[in-house]
Amino acid sequence: MNTYNYLNYKDFLRETLKEKKQRLSPKFTYERMAKACGVQKTYLSRVLNGDTGHLNEDQLFLAAEFLGASEDERKYLQLLRVWQKSNNKSHIDELRNEIDEIRNQNEKSEKHLTAEKTPDSSPISHYYLDPNVMLVHIFLAVDRFRKDLKLISHQLNLSEVTLTSILIKLEQMNLIKLEKEGYVLLKESSHLSVDSPLYHPYRFMQRLKTLERVQQLPKENTYNFSAIFSANEETRREIKQKFLLLLESIEQTVNDSPDEDIFQMNFDLFDWSG
Repeated sequence: MNTYNYLNYKDFLRETLKEKKQRLSPKFTYERMAKACGVQKTYLSRVLNGDTGHLNEDQLFLAAEFLGASEDERKYLQLLRVWQKSNNKSHIDELRNEIDEIRNQNEKSEKHLTAEKTPDSSPISHYYLDPNVMLVHIFLAVDRFRKDLKLISHQLNLSEVTLTSILIKLEQMNLIKLEKEGYVLLKESSHLSVDSPLYHPYRFMQRLKTLERVQQLPKENTYNFSAIFSANEETRREIKQKFLLLLESIEQTVNDSPDEDIFQMNFDLFDWSG
């Protein structure tokens, strides 16, 4: 049975106890698990089969240990317990993000194979292949986000664990540095050459992230333009050159602007018929 398939620690304890009794040994009973937890059998049964009441932290630890759960599985079950008991929506949402991240990590192939895992690629690849890494970097250019990292988590819907991992990657790339007053940007901009092997997957991931964000925003908060037209190759080149000149002007405008909010701009010019 996969512990990480469960979103209710009571279901895990109840169903794992039943499964182990049928498959391994008749010793896996409510009475023996209750004894291992230091509680009465009637109390344990009432908690595990009811919608109200919870085991305390130590009782859950001992019950999971009795069932042979690993250290990581026990930590996951404790997280479920806190999540199930919480009445604060913000806390519930934050805990659910952590739970989902743990579940996603345990769905990876390497968690279930003995073959040696290929080492992770360099941190710079994460910057271009995970849109959130670049976004966090840019968010740190804005004073209010740099002073309160929870605002970044909220805006990008990132768990604390994920945000911490991204900050570590940015430090490894020497893009940010942690000082007493908080994070300081060492470099504010970056450009990926079209010749890079990362360029095409980077462009694809950015486009997916863009579409996701545009779908979330009200119409008045986004401007989108798309046109299909007939012309010739000379016209295409002229349009591209005009955009490159515009890009130079925009870069200077952005550099001269105070860092107050985060924006994104996309431009596509490609051939449908060639």
